[in-house]
Amino acid sequence: IAPSFTGFFENPGGFVEGLRRFGFQQVAEVSLGAQKVTEKYREFVSEKEPKYAISSCCPTVYRLIRRYYKGVAKYLLPTVSPMMATAKALKNKEPDSFTVFISPCLSKKCEPFMFGQEGYVDAVLTMDEMVSLFHKEHLQVETLPYSPPDYYGSTNARSYPVKGAIGEGFHETLSSHGYDILHVEGILQVREVLD
Repeated sequence: IAPSFTGFFENPGGFVEGLRRFGFQQVAEVSLGAQKVTEKYREFVSEKEPKYAISSCCPTVYRLIRRYYKGVAKYLLPTVSPMMATAKALKNKEPDSFTVFISPCLSKKCEPFMFGQEGYVDAVLTMDEMVSLFHKEHLQVETLPYSPPDYYGSTNARSYPVKGAIGEGFHETLSSHGYDILHVEGILQVREVLD
């Protein structure tokens, strides 16, 4: 599940409990993958020292840059998203598992098929779709007892959905290599910066 689930529900632990009651055997928060991605970012910037470094967890941003801003595509930090990093870790641990990613973001539905990452994420549901499924099963997640995810990452990795949190995760590395950090949010701001 995307770490943003904690802001989507008044009782986020009830949401996790609802997933278990719905039939999910394990619940992994994607902050686990975000932590791995941050480590890869840190390593890449330290070793390669690119002129610029662009990072985003959003597949729409990656597609936009690769399609319409090809001149800066070489500055995209070369790693998978936290969703894909988490799915790969889970599939490596249990290859026969069926992994479902749950997120408020509609564009995540296409990500498992965009960059040759097939086979790690088997299905993607939005939070709204999951809530609809809960309603059909008469599960009221806001009233369920607290249940934590089975796997989750560091506090910083849990902040990935917040503007600027990716850069904060390896701020020390960026600063020590002389990078200025620019945080943008939403496709309009991304286009404004790249235009």
